Amino acid sequence: CEPVKHKRLPDEIVKCPKCGRFFVRGVWTKCDALGALNGMFKPRGYAVKNIVVIKRTKKTVLEAELEPKRFIGVLLELKQCQDCSLRSGGYHEAVIQVRGEDRERVRVVAERLIHKISVTTFIARVEEKKEGIDIQVGRKRAALEAVDWMHFPRTQSNKLIGMHEGKRLMRTTICVRV
Repeated sequence: CEPVKHKRLPDEIVKCPKCGRFFVRGVWTKCDALGALNGMFKPRGYAVKNIVVIKRTKKTVLEAELEPKRFIGVLLELKQCQDCSLRSGGYHEAVIQVRGEDRERVRVVAERLIHKISVTTFIARVEEKKEGIDIQVGRKRAALEAVDWMHFPRTQSNKLIGMHEGKRLMRTTICVRV
């Protein structure tokens, strides 16, 4: 007869208080508490059926009912995710400058770019100027992919903003003419 090996179940779950994402298996995921707990317990052979939120003075506990029949208390820890931390600090790797004669067309193109970019990364700031609209984007790759997706002619320049572990950090400015 083999001894039964008990798999250690997680006793806490991390949630970002700003954006509401949960940290599940090493990745910040946009889901609800039930989805996050299922993501943590499914690899261990359990499924979460029900959750009861118990608020205490300084902490919140999620009482989870698991299938096969078991109850477990999971501490809800609030910790800011990396994207929210960078966003609140004003960090951005790229600036998309949308320029053109027709102000309404510039606004429509900027809104489409913002919608496309916000799926993959964060928008640090949107600034309306007399020349057009500047969109400060958190990740350079997302900015380049969104501009290429729109098929507009563009110019690109890089500016040295600092060094990190001996590597040059560049801020990319992409100018789009509409």
